[in-house]
Amino acid sequence: MTEVTLASTTVTETLEIVHSLRERMSIDTDFQYKFIQGGFDWETHQQIDHKTIFYFRDPADATWFTLTYL
Repeated sequence: MTEVTLASTTVTETLEIVHSLRERMSIDTDFQYKFIQGGFDWETHQQIDHKTIFYFRDPADATWFTLTYL
C-alpha cells in the first residue's frame, strides 16, 4: 500500500475528495483513508493539526492522487 497524507484537511474537504475518488475507484479495494481529528494534546501541550491519510493499492493511483490534490 502506498500512503499519501493531506495536511490541514477538514471533514468536508475529505468527504468531497472521497466522493470524487469513488467515481473512478472502489473503496476498500483500490483505496482506503483515515481522517485524524486535530485538537490539543494536554499531555505534551502541543496542537495537533487535522490531516487525512489515503492508502492506495496501486502506486500509479497514488501518483495520480498526489498530482491532483497536492
